[in-house]
Amino acid sequence: MPRRQPPRPPQPLPLPGQYHDDESGLHYNRHRYYDPEIGRFISRDPIGLMGGINIHSYTLNPITWIDPLGLSECPNKKTWFNAKSRREALRQAKRDARIPMNQRPKVMREDLEDGHGNTVLGPNYEPVTTRNYHYTNIDGKPVIIQEHSMGHEKATPCHGAEPHFNVRPISNPKTGSFPKTHGHYNFPR
Repeated sequence: MPRRQPPRPPQPLPLPGQYHDDESGLHYNRHRYYDPEIGRFISRDPIGLMGGINIHSYTLNPITWIDPLGLSECPNKKTWFNAKSRREALRQAKRDARIPMNQRPKVMREDLEDGHGNTVLGPNYEPVTTRNYHYTNIDGKPVIIQEHSMGHEKATPCHGAEPHFNVRPISNPKTGSFPKTHGHYNFPR
């Protein structure tokens, strides 16, 4: 006698970039439909194998990667890379941003600002400076890697509390995110 499976509860909370389509019961990503029951897209990836070898998967790991358009996965900006050293964190940030390892950056020092645009002051009430490393990646795109070696007082663990690097586009160096990079590249004090 076959064993009956209990009915699954409805899944009204789609993955990032999706919205629930009541008529079909599927989730829609602008380019294709995703079936939350089986955890896969029901149509082929419109960009073919450029989105990955499995043309029906959402991402390899939906906790650390997202696919907001249903075309190609990218890191979730809430993700982080925990390195064993400052050097390892910087090298991983460069790898993810497609910056050649032997490229020397143009280094610019800037006053660190809090989330409201105010200059952060150190223990002696002098501005805390941070280093911005300006690179050009192998695609010819300018990239800034910011070093926040003090971390941020009001941040949470893995999201800026520890010393870290951020990878930013030149067009938005304060809060922008560079494609296929993590939110923070953390390293120990």
